Amino acid sequence: MVKNSLKLYFKSYKYFFIPIVTILICGGIGFLIFYFGAKSQLTDLNKEMGETINNFSMNINDFIDKFIDTVKEVGWNFGKWFKDNLLEKIIKDFIEEYNNIEAQYKETLNDNVHNVVNGIGGYFAVFMASIGVGIFLGSFLTGFFIKKNSIKKSIFRTILVLILDSVFQVTLIAGATYLFTLWEMSFMISIALIAILYAFISLVEAWFAQRDDKLKFRKVVNIKSIFIILLCDFLVVFLTVGICVLLSFIPFKPIALVSFLPVIIIGINVFGVIAEYYAVNLRDKLI
Repeated sequence: MVKNSLKLYFKSYKYFFIPIVTILICGGIGFLIFYFGAKSQLTDLNKEMGETINNFSMNINDFIDKFIDTVKEVGWNFGKWFKDNLLEKIIKDFIEEYNNIEAQYKETLNDNVHNVVNGIGGYFAVFMASIGVGIFLGSFLTGFFIKKNSIKKSIFRTILVLILDSVFQVTLIAGATYLFTLWEMSFMISIALIAILYAFISLVEAWFAQRDDKLKFRKVVNIKSIFIILLCDFLVVFLTVGICVLLSFIPFKPIALVSFLPVIIIGINVFGVIAEYYAVNLRDKLI
């Protein structure tokens, strides 16, 4: 069981680039929507304020440069950006740096900037959702190829289990990724928790995928089975953590994150296949 688990784990890395490609494609599309949407919002702000204030000027490209400099300084701490309303503050400071805003126009400026920030926030939500879709598709496709080439079962059950897998994985990965942005070494704790939860979930899915009249639920899903799966999963987790530790030394965090996600996706999908190996063995012994 252990030998087969390790063999399957390393063989699965031939699918490493599947989630990277889906994340980059979906995230790239989402980023373009965010970029041009945000630029359109700023252009509208420039136009509206220009109609209200004589000689009003806001160079959009200069503002983008200022925004990028701020991101480099502050980083991608989303909590700080939302809590301190940094984007709204950056826009106001930039406008007031190049324009003399008289007191009677302050309220108009504040209202317009607030509306623009809300609009940009909507486009940013689309961007984040597109990344989520990329993770979901990457997880689904990676799991499909891993399970298709290692466990034989009906297409219907394969697709249904993969959908449940992908939803569960996106939820876990989103939490792990958020913790990673707050504390880079938190992924070790996240991976350990994911392993325990997924040992149980994967056994339930393995029973569903391989069940017949002789393979009873309690024969597959029980404390002993969870222990056996955890033992195999521990080796996978140990290897996954080791690879993630190496990836964490990449100085550019976005690249580290993009590389980090496929490792987790492969590890989680192997968990599910290990459980099905176990269920198949139990069923063969019962026949």
